[in-house]
Amino acid sequence: MFPEENTDMPKHLVDGLRKQVCAWLLCLGCALPLLSAAEQDPVRQQLQTALLHAEFAADGEKAPAIHYHLHHVINCLVGPRGDAFREEVGNPCEGQGRGLVHDLRGSAGRDEVDLALTAALHGLNAEQVEAARAAGERVHRLLWAAQRALEQ
Repeated sequence: MFPEENTDMPKHLVDGLRKQVCAWLLCLGCALPLLSAAEQDPVRQQLQTALLHAEFAADGEKAPAIHYHLHHVINCLVGPRGDAFREEVGNPCEGQGRGLVHDLRGSAGRDEVDLALTAALHGLNAEQVEAARAAGERVHRLLWAAQRALEQ
């Protein structure tokens, strides 16, 4: 039975539900091409993964959790052969490329990625939650700027 046929459901709820479904479909339609492009491009894959972990760091509630996600960002940026890579925290970008810093040589967004790496490394030294979270927010902003630079 369609919502319009259900006399127990008020019209404003049906209209609201319809709007939500349309919004989700629109978002899905916009995201699918980006997802398929990211699957084919190691730079975009690593950038998306690093952005996700930067967001986790920015939203963290405790310093150890924030540091953990900053380590994930660093591992995605430097890759397994990078000096700052720490295998013991895991590599969420495993199989996605050699590390964003290496895969972006001479490309747009490289400056932002270098700054994000510096900010993430500084964030590891932050003992206070607010300072560590601020580092996560800065890393996220810089990686977002790198993504915009790559899209131009």
